[in-house]
Amino acid sequence: MRVVGAAVLASAGVVALVGPAARPVLLPVLAVANLALLFIVVLQRRDGRLPAFEIGSVCVGITALYATVPLLGFWLGGLRWSAQSDRLLYAHPPAIAQLAGIGWRYVLYLASFIVAYVFLRGRPGLPSPQLAPVDRATKLVVVAAAVGVTGFFLLVSAVYGVPQNPSYASVRAGAVPPWESLPPVIQLIGKGGQWLLLVSKLGLLVVLVQSWSNVKVRGLLIAWLMLEVLATVFRMGARRDMAMLLIAAVLLYHRFVRPLAVSQAAALAAVLLAGLLTFGFLRDFGGRAISWTAANEFQTIFANACDIEARRPGLQIPGQIYYSDLLRLIPRRWLGSLGSQVIDPAYWYLDDLGIPRDAGVGRMFGVVSQALIGWDWPELAVRGAVLGLILAGVHRWYVRHSAGLWATTLYLFLCLWCYFTVRSTTFHFVLYVVYGFLPAFILLYSARSVLSHLRRHSGKGVEGRLGRPAKVENDSRGAVREA
Repeated sequence: MRVVGAAVLASAGVVALVGPAARPVLLPVLAVANLALLFIVVLQRRDGRLPAFEIGSVCVGITALYATVPLLGFWLGGLRWSAQSDRLLYAHPPAIAQLAGIGWRYVLYLASFIVAYVFLRGRPGLPSPQLAPVDRATKLVVVAAAVGVTGFFLLVSAVYGVPQNPSYASVRAGAVPPWESLPPVIQLIGKGGQWLLLVSKLGLLVVLVQSWSNVKVRGLLIAWLMLEVLATVFRMGARRDMAMLLIAAVLLYHRFVRPLAVSQAAALAAVLLAGLLTFGFLRDFGGRAISWTAANEFQTIFANACDIEARRPGLQIPGQIYYSDLLRLIPRRWLGSLGSQVIDPAYWYLDDLGIPRDAGVGRMFGVVSQALIGWDWPELAVRGAVLGLILAGVHRWYVRHSAGLWATTLYLFLCLWCYFTVRSTTFHFVLYVVYGFLPAFILLYSARSVLSHLRRHSGKGVEGRLGRPAKVENDSRGAVREA
């Protein structure tokens, strides 16, 4: 705990050195940073290693970014917003006290999450250092799905002129037809194909990183990731899929190859964040000089909370918006028969701001905004605690099943999508598990079962137990042994 004590003392020194005007802005930033550090130190003392491949750590880290990046930019920008800032902040600059109030709401949310997560997580032990052997049929299905879906999107782009990930410039200029203009069958296949592509890529990534010691596999993996980066940079479109793959690769490296030291993890996180932000600035602002207060995703979510907090008394809030996370899980046909409908908070907010939904402008909602239209501070504390308990239960489940390929892929999927718990509404990500991961997994597993059955009966030297991995158990020290 010496590290935490030193950090608290350093934070006190920073507060003493900065001017009185900046202190209200920096105090919640320092509180978030110290909470995140305390969380990491506690888990590292329990497990004896940095908890990098852990959903709680990822969630704490991403929440800390959404809480601190906007305030740090505002401070570095001289405590004023610029013309490059989010338009809500520039047109109607919030008072310092209001900005600090939003920052302290993040502190409360993060603190309640950490307390609940650490309490329920306990000491479940370390995940298995190795996966159970992955059969050849699974590998073939995963590769075929990734290649096949990629080919489908390339074909759609060639035939209809609608790329899967168009550049933002072409979308703003109206030079690319929207995906909704395609035939309904193509739209349906494409919607499911996006999830199948992501899940198959994550599964393939797990398999490749597991074989890191093989030089050829390592070269193939590095070449694939470089190709993903180059393709995204060349398109100047959405960066999410590329970011997810890079983050997943780092997490899996820590999990299967070599545990990262604190300094290495911090350096990699800084490089990834800087790279993603730089990409966003180049995409959105071109070659113009960038100010510290230039708009980014973190700032936009923060701006939403400031705007809603200022206009809360006059907002007309539909009742369904409080249950949007639950209603999203119900098929629309069933909702129609029940006389209800899904009101997405993000679309409701766009409508409230008078921004057309087809204007090419998107504004995710944010957990603080979600609480502001509800019970505010008490709701944030409850949301953080409930989410902490759920994700701690997820981690404990994963430790018990960590030798399985698909358990690892699902856990990785949840680690990547948990940023939606702060970027959107608390349980929005559950929709992606139910209608994204699960259908893709069922399809892949079914295809693997069919392929295994065909190979077993083909008489081409395939053993009768093809595709049935060895049963692996996890002892209390995290070692893998075959039963």
